[in-house]
Amino acid sequence: MVNNAGMPSAPLNDADLDQTVAFINVNAVASAVLCRAAIRFMSKRKKGSIINVASIGGVIPYFVNENYGATKSYLITLSRLINRKACKD
Repeated sequence: MVNNAGMPSAPLNDADLDQTVAFINVNAVASAVLCRAAIRFMSKRKKGSIINVASIGGVIPYFVNENYGATKSYLITLSRLINRKACKD
């Protein structure tokens, strides 16, 4: 599975609440849901790969758009933890 989900977002103090929630839902929640579905499918097949496309903004603080960096950091951490678990199984 290749996950390259994303959408534009305004900085936290400029975006309305619905925009902020929608952005987090696409960048973080949808990514977790997709990974979960892919892992279940791949577990049954005993093979597969997940590629999550994140950003350097998830590693280096991106002060222009706080939610962007925060959601990309979540995706990077999620990917690392999934990979560690897969390597142990």
